[in-house]
Amino acid sequence: MMRIRIGFVAILALFTLWVTPVLGKAPKTVILMIGDGMGPEQVKAARMYLGEKLSFETFPHQGYVTTRSASHKVTDSAAAATSMASGIKVANGVIGLRLPGDGAAMPTILGQFKAQGKSTGMVTNDAIVGATPGPFAAHVKKRGLTRLIGKQYLTVSRPNVLFGGGDRKAWPLKLVRKHKYVVVETAKDMDRAAAQAARLVARGKPVFLNAAFGSGQMPYQYIDERDGHGKYKTYPRLGQMTRAALKVLEKDRNGFFLMVECGLIDKSGHSIKIKEEKPDTRIGCNVYETLNFHESAKAVAEWAKGRNDVLVVVTADHETGGMKVLKDNGKGKLPTVKWSHKNHTGVNIGVYAMGVGAETFRGTIDNTDIYKKIAALTGLKPVVETTATDGGKVAGN
Repeated sequence: MMRIRIGFVAILALFTLWVTPVLGKAPKTVILMIGDGMGPEQVKAARMYLGEKLSFETFPHQGYVTTRSASHKVTDSAAAATSMASGIKVANGVIGLRLPGDGAAMPTILGQFKAQGKSTGMVTNDAIVGATPGPFAAHVKKRGLTRLIGKQYLTVSRPNVLFGGGDRKAWPLKLVRKHKYVVVETAKDMDRAAAQAARLVARGKPVFLNAAFGSGQMPYQYIDERDGHGKYKTYPRLGQMTRAALKVLEKDRNGFFLMVECGLIDKSGHSIKIKEEKPDTRIGCNVYETLNFHESAKAVAEWAKGRNDVLVVVTADHETGGMKVLKDNGKGKLPTVKWSHKNHTGVNIGVYAMGVGAETFRGTIDNTDIYKKIAALTGLKPVVETTATDGGKVAGN
């Protein structure tokens, strides 16, 4: 009996060491960054073009993530993001519901931070009601139910900051304003509104700010620069949106949760809406968007430097396109690559972490462990779920 008791104490001690952040501190702020479709080869290609390591490649703690869903060896964005947002495997296409299972709406990390009285936000250069942001703040059976996803943002989860591509059908700005969000539609107005919102948050006032750009995904920077469209005169880049979100959320003394997604790495991997008659377009868009993500992660790392209450985790949901780098053509030149198809693959993707508790992200983990580790580090407690079907409300979200 004594040996069993000693063995249990030893195991408990090891578990405590695993979940307890360095110096006994717990992060009160967590920033989770997702490069949608960004596998190891996408990172390599962007590094070759840049001529140096990407910002997140310099993070002190790194590992790999397995990504299969409950229904398929190769996940989609909805299932992968649900795993990271709630710590449970679901079937492809499902957002935030226990399927397979009883269909209950699962608490999300965003909702649980909000239940603690902290600010929350989501930033993406894809549609704000897309399959990656959706699982952090909504619960629907099919990722295509974007109108319902948007409705749940406005009526249930209510993130304080929502920056990303608009969707005229699923995200009508008249409805967004009706639900007391301040809406802006240009980069300049976003920065101005963020500064005003930051002053309100500093005074303890609630803020709900939506920067909605266009009617879907935002423009590819590579095509915009190459063809001289000039769309980025009104559209911000991901780093600019990230800095604006930080300006608002950092004023919350209780801390905050922020999810940042670069959705166009995935879109270029799928080769959707890209002019294929120009052979450099697919890899050009992919490299430039990975570098946009790099710049956004750089902005976050610079903001987090010197703070002792922040955890930053950078990862992906899956790889897209089956990219393989064949040749490094030097700094400032697109590498030669081969694409095996236009779909997702099941390769392990990277995870990079800095800040309080970042050391727990070493080695090979599952995408559900992203949520589990953050929950353990921040002391999130399970929230009692209601039995919910499509669109059901859940406590703590």
